[in-house]
Amino acid sequence: MIKNQEYRDSVFRTIFNNKQRALELYNILYETDYDNPELVELITLEDVLFTPRKNDLAFLVEDKFIIVMEHQSTINENMPIRLLLYIARLYEKILASENIYRRKQISLPTPEFIVLYNGEDNLCIHRKKVTEKVLKLSDAFKEKLEDIPLELIVKVIDIRYSSQHKILEQRSILKEYSEFVEVVYEEQKREEEKEKAFEKAIKKCIERNILKEFLERNSSEVLNMLTLEYNEEVAKRIEREEAREEGREEGQREGREEVAMQMISIGMNDEQIQQCTKLSLDKIRQLRKVIK
Repeated sequence: MIKNQEYRDSVFRTIFNNKQRALELYNILYETDYDNPELVELITLEDVLFTPRKNDLAFLVEDKFIIVMEHQSTINENMPIRLLLYIARLYEKILASENIYRRKQISLPTPEFIVLYNGEDNLCIHRKKVTEKVLKLSDAFKEKLEDIPLELIVKVIDIRYSSQHKILEQRSILKEYSEFVEVVYEEQKREEEKEKAFEKAIKKCIERNILKEFLERNSSEVLNMLTLEYNEEVAKRIEREEAREEGREEGQREGREEVAMQMISIGMNDEQIQQCTKLSLDKIRQLRKVIK
């Protein structure tokens, strides 16, 4: 049974936030064949840093510091900035007992940043569909320099089942997770009521031997997590759509005001301007005052 936690784990984090599964994920991502889960030290942050839903995973394997996040929305170009803040918190955590002001240099594990993309859109580079892309912190800098004083590189991997990425070729826990998400999406399209769609998705996956043991053991918890995850994604999508709509309306309004000011400047009366621009008479009179 999954313990009740103050923060809200995602299905992704619940599956992979243990040594055995984290090691399997590491072997998949880096084409290694480690078999001792004690090589893994989990350092996932327990407090909420970016969202109320935790979909991150951080762990050490030998000298590598792996930070993995699942991303189900349209890819966020600000991910390097977010991960810069995240790695600072993680280093603070693992160096808590170190004296960073001493003269001798402290040895740090090398960080690697990976985003496992599971959204609805294709990953693209120059409009060409790809299964991987790289995001760089330096791309956000206003001043472009040859010698970059600070860099952070994020590897984005498309793990959607339809992407046919090479890491999904062999049967693995990651491939099963990818299949699971695909089934969830399919059932959402068929069933309007979200909870019923998730129930059907869980049942189908168990029947198809997709994450079977995990889902049989944790079906009610997974149902709750899916409800939270996808409700948040819908809310975010609606928010983005509303923002775009507000932007369009604002642009249209500004365009009408610009036309009205041009009409005022050539001597047209208020009624003529109102008929052409659909602006209120009060607004047209305000624009006249601005021009004067």
